Amino acid sequence: MGTSPYIQGDKITWWDEEKVIVYNISTGKEINIEGANTPAIYGDNLVYVRSKHEDCQPASNQNAQYNSLYLYNLSTHKEVQLTPYTHAHFGSSIYENKIVWTQANRVNSSEWSTNISIYDIPTKRVSDISRSGTAKGGKIYGDIVVWVESQNGSMNIYIRDIAKHETRQVTFDGNSTSPDVYGDRIVWESAYRAGNNRSGDIYMYNISTNETTRITNSTYAREPAIYDDKIVYIDSRSDPEYREEKNIYLYNLSA
Repeated sequence: MGTSPYIQGDKITWWDEEKVIVYNISTGKEINIEGANTPAIYGDNLVYVRSKHEDCQPASNQNAQYNSLYLYNLSTHKEVQLTPYTHAHFGSSIYENKIVWTQANRVNSSEWSTNISIYDIPTKRVSDISRSGTAKGGKIYGDIVVWVESQNGSMNIYIRDIAKHETRQVTFDGNSTSPDVYGDRIVWESAYRAGNNRSGDIYMYNISTNETTRITNSTYAREPAIYDDKIVYIDSRSDPEYREEKNIYLYNLSA
């Protein structure tokens, strides 16, 4: 069963149980990378997490305590370990030669801090994007990095322009999660409780105009992704009681 799909150019990658699969649409060829999970791809560079088998738990069930970030080049078939174990959460993001991921650091025996870090492939330099200790879910496009800050049960979206060295908060409702970015547009899910159920709708923010637009009104929309003028998201409106039946919806901004 495939999860965590990611597409870039003519390549599709996803996580299938204990391996990452890369499928080339043009050639029809497939590459399997055993023991890898939650991939992201840009050009010939594939980034993913490997997890140790520790504490009698399978690698696919581990948390950041046993995760390490890896880079695989599809042309040279060379794999490089980028971070030591205990320093990577599932779900990284890559654009050109820059990789963004959630880095975990132990505070004490029962507490971890999480920050967004960026890795420059040519220079092998690692830099901090956030330093709050509560950041996660980083995505990158061009010079813009977006992520979620989670503090005292409140979640908000932040952005950083890495070229201008500027960081700012985008949302203030305390319910914002799952951001994605393309060009000067950011999308996210505004999650809230409706009775005993978790509800959500998709919003968009234009960096250039500083305008926020509500995209959906279904109360069942989740996990958006944006590319060009198109936004895709998961929606369980066809199963309002149990919300187990999920479908993919497309919103066209230029239609």
